[in-house]
Amino acid sequence: MTMHILRYGDLPASVWKNGGGITREIARGDHTGRMAWRLSMAEVAQDGAFSDFNGYQRILTVIRGNGMVLHSPDTAMHAPRLVPVTFDGATPIKATLTQGPLEDLNLIFDPLLCTGTVSILADGATIAAGGSDVIAVVCVSGTLALADSDLRQGDCALLGPNTAPIDTADATALVVRLHHRKLISIIPSIM
Repeated sequence: MTMHILRYGDLPASVWKNGGGITREIARGDHTGRMAWRLSMAEVAQDGAFSDFNGYQRILTVIRGNGMVLHSPDTAMHAPRLVPVTFDGATPIKATLTQGPLEDLNLIFDPLLCTGTVSILADGATIAAGGSDVIAVVCVSGTLALADSDLRQGDCALLGPNTAPIDTADATALVVRLHHRKLISIIPSIM
């Protein structure tokens, strides 16, 4: 896979079943016709229940707004801005917004097919993608200089198996790393 730049304004938007927000899919990986992973951004307008993703792990990171609290039957997980929160996709979750609407980055993956992480990109970092790994760099704020492209808020770069120097001096960004255990087809939401 070569590098793909996905602009926020070009990402297809879909309204949630409960009407509580909008999801914009960035990309997904498929294995034999089944979703192996999905990376998306969600605009959350109100408190509400999360969808059931039994068989998947989830990593949620608030990228705009003041955060939320994720209530499960056993605990309450605080999700402040730029702190990735990991939980089982089958856990019944009801979210309570801390102070108004927000936007979050969601990584959902099948742990039998791949592993995933989300981290804040350090200034001057070099990202190396190897083999079957997928690396996504998501600009959260500012302007991120990546190879011959600039990423602005909400833009994403899916990196191929090359090393890419990244200038984060004027930006905040997240790095999503997926390591595939099986052969997975990668499908950016736009080409």
